[in-house]
Amino acid sequence: MSPGPGLGLVLPKGPGPVTDWPRAGAAFAQLESDGCSAIWLTDHLFFPSDTPDALTMAAVATSATTQCMIGTGVIQLPLRQVAAVAKSCSTLSALSGGRFVLGVGVGEHRQEYERAGASFSNRGAALDRGIGELRELWAPGDSWFEQRPAAPDIPIWVGGRSERSLQRAAAAGDGWFPMFISAAGFARRSTQLDKLTIDAGRDPAEVQRAVLVIASVDRPQWSADDARTWATNLFRADPLAIERHVITGSAGEVVDRLGAFREAGAQHIAVLIASDNAVEAHSALAKEWD
Repeated sequence: MSPGPGLGLVLPKGPGPVTDWPRAGAAFAQLESDGCSAIWLTDHLFFPSDTPDALTMAAVATSATTQCMIGTGVIQLPLRQVAAVAKSCSTLSALSGGRFVLGVGVGEHRQEYERAGASFSNRGAALDRGIGELRELWAPGDSWFEQRPAAPDIPIWVGGRSERSLQRAAAAGDGWFPMFISAAGFARRSTQLDKLTIDAGRDPAEVQRAVLVIASVDRPQWSADDARTWATNLFRADPLAIERHVITGSAGEVVDRLGAFREAGAQHIAVLIASDNAVEAHSALAKEWD
């Protein structure tokens, strides 16, 4: 499935604070009404902030919407039992009428892997195996013990901007979904992905090109500095590294800068709003988006 022409939204903390989660369905329905083309849930088993389980919240989103794509952006597959993920995803695909996309990645927090009892150093190989296992589990079969319903058409989008991520997307992905990348960097990497996909014996058109961009709409009592601080705290990253990846300004100015990614070849753009007021901010951006 490909997302519609609208702007997608990434929700690292769900649709709001924990006290708002019982009303998540209403927030998701509002997002779709405002033109959101895809709702993406991020994945952490252990994190300093309150974060919902991505697959559970995706189920809420599928039940509250009828048209927009629902996906994980991205799930850290090496932290999870693959057969259980496969079952959840086949259920989500059926619930959503085929609107579910599984975004996968390796993550970057060693402490999270250690707490989960998973190998951080072998996470890339584990992801490669996991993608293959998912395809096998979703395939139709005629033995007694199969996962049903079969779900061979669930798209797998590969997160990451590294060389290995590109190779993984070229060999086994239905989409490529990086973050922390400039529009110029996206264009260069996309050209590289074309070559890798051809080398893998596939048509580059088989791999959707998407990008996750951190953005914030300036408003009273919320400045560009506030947005950068928010993003720095979320990612526990170097402020200077974060600063160059956060797009700020008025809704119109942000949309204009997002347009550079579309010109660079992005077929889908999803924003992670650097604010606790993500739903309202996305609505302001959606009004400027065409």
